Amino acid sequence: MREVEQRNLTIDLLINNAGLAANGLFAESDIARIGEMLKVNIVALTELTRLILPAMVARKRGRVMLLASTASFQPGPQMAVYCASKAYVLSFGEAIAYGCVIRA
Repeated sequence: MREVEQRNLTIDLLINNAGLAANGLFAESDIARIGEMLKVNIVALTELTRLILPAMVARKRGRVMLLASTASFQPGPQMAVYCASKAYVLSFGEAIAYGCVIRA
């Protein structure tokens, strides 16, 4: 965001399409990998959207696309954290879309 501000850029389209995954039983999953997935799939996506969206709302122009996964619609026994994180992306996207429509 510092770079965007320093260059005086206007972002009209944000496509949040980052994601990490891992396979295996949750009880045997590497705790560091779980943290990495949560940071990329949820935290970074949320923070970046929060930083960029207000200017779009103020301009009444812009689009945000949050790409989840078909995994967001179902639990994944071998990919529990990934599927849950993508369900977050789906729910978060629907929630902010509704909020922006209400306020526009």
